[in-house]
Amino acid sequence: MRFILTICFIVLSSAYLPSQDMKKKKISPKYEGSKSNYFSQRSQESLADRITKAERLKEKDPAGAVDLLEEILSESIQADDRYFEAESYRVLSAIHEAQDLRESAIQNGHKALTIFTELKKEDKMQEIHIRLASNYKALSNYSKAAYFYNSYYQWALKRKNGSATGKALMGLASISQAQGNKTEAINRYEQALKFLDKEKDGEDIAEVNQQLGELYENSQQKNRALEYYNNANEAALENNSKDILIKSNANISNVLRSEGKIMEELELHQKQLEASIESGDIENQSRENLAIGNVYLELEQPQEAIPYFIQSITLAEQSNTLENKSEALKSLSNAYRQQKAFEKSIKAFEKYVLTRDSLIAKKEKQISKQLKVNLSLTEKQKRIDLLEKDVELLTSEQLAREARLRTQRVVIYSLLLGLIVIGVSSWLVYKNAQKRRVANQLLALKSLRSQMNPHFIFNALNSVNSFISRNDEKSANKYLADFARLMRMVMENSQHDFVTLSNEIQLLQLYLSLEHFRFKEKFDFEFRVDEGLDTDKYLVPPMLIQPCIENAIWHGLRYKEQKGYLKVNIEAKGDGIEVCIEDNGIGRKKSTELKTMHQKTTVSTGIRNTEGRINLIRDVFGKKIEMHISDAFPGLEEVGTRVKIQITT
Repeated sequence: MRFILTICFIVLSSAYLPSQDMKKKKISPKYEGSKSNYFSQRSQESLADRITKAERLKEKDPAGAVDLLEEILSESIQADDRYFEAESYRVLSAIHEAQDLRESAIQNGHKALTIFTELKKEDKMQEIHIRLASNYKALSNYSKAAYFYNSYYQWALKRKNGSATGKALMGLASISQAQGNKTEAINRYEQALKFLDKEKDGEDIAEVNQQLGELYENSQQKNRALEYYNNANEAALENNSKDILIKSNANISNVLRSEGKIMEELELHQKQLEASIESGDIENQSRENLAIGNVYLELEQPQEAIPYFIQSITLAEQSNTLENKSEALKSLSNAYRQQKAFEKSIKAFEKYVLTRDSLIAKKEKQISKQLKVNLSLTEKQKRIDLLEKDVELLTSEQLAREARLRTQRVVIYSLLLGLIVIGVSSWLVYKNAQKRRVANQLLALKSLRSQMNPHFIFNALNSVNSFISRNDEKSANKYLADFARLMRMVMENSQHDFVTLSNEIQLLQLYLSLEHFRFKEKFDFEFRVDEGLDTDKYLVPPMLIQPCIENAIWHGLRYKEQKGYLKVNIEAKGDGIEVCIEDNGIGRKKSTELKTMHQKTTVSTGIRNTEGRINLIRDVFGKKIEMHISDAFPGLEEVGTRVKIQITT
């Protein structure tokens, strides 16, 4: 109360002071359309420099770039500098587009477009048009994408800008292609090519030729397709467009093979290998060695193929290209199998499996990193949205201060009312922040509970493949049906915060039966539920227990030389239930020793997710859940592992 009275006194006193707002000098803005009375010429240059810096940071450090733009946006809005406000939104849109956050990219793009339209900045408007078109196309909103591409096309024709006209036609052609209208797509791509050829816009020329090749190939016009693929190849070489070069080479190879021109395909890859050696492109050398080896394998000449596969593996290790190494090891295994060198074939295949696992782990890490960046950008975008609301509030306060010049009584009441509004707004912002925190926790919880170890999915599908390769159709069908049922249960349960214990038991029993079906020789299991336990009475978080069972099988029992045993026991305890997962496997310490160096640096995703979920469930729902992990049989050589999960209702 004392604080409020003090504020009121300051407000009443300030009512009698002459306004300084009207005494500010206007400064001639550097940029047309900039209305700043706040920044000096020097500070405007600083804003331009910071916009440039944010654009440079957008790929290497997108979160840092957004922080910088938030600062620029705050200053620009306070100063009513519309040009830099629009520039901030333009770069924000580009950052979100680069991170595949299309809806945020569109939101910021429209904000920039509105301001640039007010300022009549035609070039900037069209830059936003082409970005909005691209983002709407990525979201399959073809009508809006076509609208912005057409707008950009009309502007480019008016300006007689060949490159821009070609780019607009490329966009319109890609929409026709996506909608299955091949004839219209071909016509538009060929129109685009005419404009791009005049401008010598090499990278776009390569892309258009590539797309035309694919359209003609899909239409079974192989000769025309080859013509355009070769054009794309030449343009990509001239402009060092590596992605298009790789794609065009692969497409040319596929067409030649489908036409039975296998020797021409071999000659193509040998020329590409020579070019890669001359340019010092180790990654492409690995890829071309692999392609040549595969051609020889197709010709049933494994003795010729094997040296190329070995060279491809060596080069892939030098360039740290796991994809090439994985494919080369797989092909090498097939080559040895053709030679009936089965021991070498098995060793190569084992290396392939390990490399494939490393590749999957690497991709998981990349996806996790990308998710963190995207979550960070989403949070920062919310902060920017709040900034705009705060600025609107600030504007209303400025209007109240100007009213003070007309009548002090109105000013006093207006400012007191403003204080009340600020207090209420602050309280609302605080409450909204609390709601957002809970919402974010619920979102994180939903994300964690919907995850299932991709290794299980990958290996399960490999099991189906092995049944099929052995012509064991019955086993393959049964396993696939049970696997589909399990995935359906996982997806259904992941929609809920809690499921009944009986529902979760069904899922666990199905999962265990699937794993036992695959590893019958590795372990037997016992799944016991206390007979007096009312499983429909208790609610448990879905997929909380499964990762512990999976760890017991994959890290404890799978490496055991003798057949192991897994016991799952569920019983009532106190005010809740206790789940005990016990195995007589090799134990945690020995399992860690058997891991590769890469695996040692990787924390178990299942256990990490389980611990994270337990913490979130405590915070959000106040539910008490404890998990304890210990050796099951201390003193024995194979100590096993015991996991106890206690859930209190």
